[in-house]
Amino acid sequence: MTEFLSSGIMLITFEVFRGGEHDWQLHLNALTSTLSQLTTQDIFAPGHCRDDSQRDQMHNHLNFTENKNRDGLQFLITAALWFDILSCVSTGKVPALPYSQWLSIPGLDTADVMGCQNWIMALIGDLASLKQWKDNSIKTGLLSTRDLAVKGQRIETALESGLAQLEINKTALTDKEINVLWVSIK
Repeated sequence: MTEFLSSGIMLITFEVFRGGEHDWQLHLNALTSTLSQLTTQDIFAPGHCRDDSQRDQMHNHLNFTENKNRDGLQFLITAALWFDILSCVSTGKVPALPYSQWLSIPGLDTADVMGCQNWIMALIGDLASLKQWKDNSIKTGLLSTRDLAVKGQRIETALESGLAQLEINKTALTDKEINVLWVSIK
């Protein structure tokens, strides 16, 4: 699994850097198709092992929760999730993986992998989902501008809240640095 994920991520990266417009999608589809067959507990639950009677053949073969390389797999899976969410921007599709569920897992941190915090990645996925909902509603003639506004407002509120929290953290960090400086001067 580690080899499969790392190879897939490298192929996506190579295709994108080569200027490929669509070739990378095949590799991302392979990654997300495979990952969507797994549960978050199979990969991310620390020290959690289901008994053998509850595992299917694939989970038994991969043995994620007992694997020494689980941290490496988590890194690769986080990178694949990041690609899945950001691909929405160019493909206009929703993420294939259950991004909201996976991004809420303690220990999974997209900021460590790609520098963008989980909450903003979730909002990018939410925006893609909102766009798909809107497009489907228009096609069926059932678009409710009120529902669209409410759904959009939820995303906007979450964005504003996240940005406010970043500002609070920035201010707290700055105050902490000032206190350290002040103590150093004394």
